[in-house]
Amino acid sequence: MVTGTYTPDRYNTNGAQTEFDITFEFKSEDHIHVWVRNKTTNTESELSNPTDFSVSGAKIVTVDTWPAGYELIIKLILEPNQNTDYIRNDNLPSEKVEIDFDKVVRMIRQIKETLSRIPQLKQSSEHSDIELDDPEDGYSLVWDGGKLKNARQFGSGSYVIQVFMETFFESSDIADAQGNLGIADFVKTLLNDADADAFLTTLGFTAFVRTLIDDANAGDFLTTLGFSAYIKTLINDADAATARATLGALQDAINAIKSSHIDWGSGADQIDLDEVPDGATYKRPLGVVTADTAWHEVGAGGEPAFENSWANYNSSTFATAAFRKDALGFIHIKGMVRSGSLPGTIFTLPAGSRPAKPVYFAVASYDAYGQVSIGLDGPVQAGVGNNGWLSLNGITFYAG
Repeated sequence: MVTGTYTPDRYNTNGAQTEFDITFEFKSEDHIHVWVRNKTTNTESELSNPTDFSVSGAKIVTVDTWPAGYELIIKLILEPNQNTDYIRNDNLPSEKVEIDFDKVVRMIRQIKETLSRIPQLKQSSEHSDIELDDPEDGYSLVWDGGKLKNARQFGSGSYVIQVFMETFFESSDIADAQGNLGIADFVKTLLNDADADAFLTTLGFTAFVRTLIDDANAGDFLTTLGFSAYIKTLINDADAATARATLGALQDAINAIKSSHIDWGSGADQIDLDEVPDGATYKRPLGVVTADTAWHEVGAGGEPAFENSWANYNSSTFATAAFRKDALGFIHIKGMVRSGSLPGTIFTLPAGSRPAKPVYFAVASYDAYGQVSIGLDGPVQAGVGNNGWLSLNGITFYAG
């Protein structure tokens, strides 16, 4: 006869315990099944007899231990089979009948325990024979004509969403919706800007950059950047041959100046531009120019200092930042610099080496476009580029 009730045994593990009592009746150790559950991840695994545990009397003995945070569950599970073959008109052996009826009772308890972990309708519910759709990722079950069907539902529609999104969809206006989404005031201002110019202003772009962005074509873009007509012609040249022709025109102009305004001598007495000694002077219609062919190294003693954290870029491999004035009065700047503020002044040219008006130059900067400008007071400024490195090579202008 089966007495008492059946409840699975549950034990919290402690990292040391290996013996666990079985508090319910059982007839065979084959009916004892054991699981271990990780309470943090809510995952479980069934242990195998005798690999993972054995049954000794009214207890199980595990091979392994589990730390705190795990739970060991012992259950009685009977296979639904008939051990006795009852034949019509044969005697009913009372002992076998008792054993079989006890098994039936235990199986009923087993089924009852299983059903206790299954969702059930209230006793007063009139629903029965409820059908379910097959599970489908991303869908929830909703009632539809007495059946549970897969659907995404919002309100009386066909979407299931979180309460947060429900609040969003029920917003009274755009401002309310933006607030429900947690959008910052700055972003809300961006979203509400009436046009592109207002959008860029909110983002903090200067009028100069906004003009660049609004330029209708490349020519306007280069004009805004301060490129001269000559440089724009170079950039717009269709091929290398055309560019060389443009550069040749500049050389012709330089040669014309050299031949028209300076007495370079002739034959063995002819002076080469690179051989003009420091301090030598030559008269020409535009005034007197003092040749200063020596390079003035930025950061050296008695020379302009680096500013705004700018410094030479790998001086062992690349040209250092320096400037000089040639016999024609042109200032030449060379070198590669790094690490300074953008925009910011790299160094300041001394009086006598400054332009009459601000000048702008396109330079290479970290394999991309950069811009350097030189103002009336001599600041050599990095306006656009990347401070990984910025090239000053090729910058040439007339000292006004």
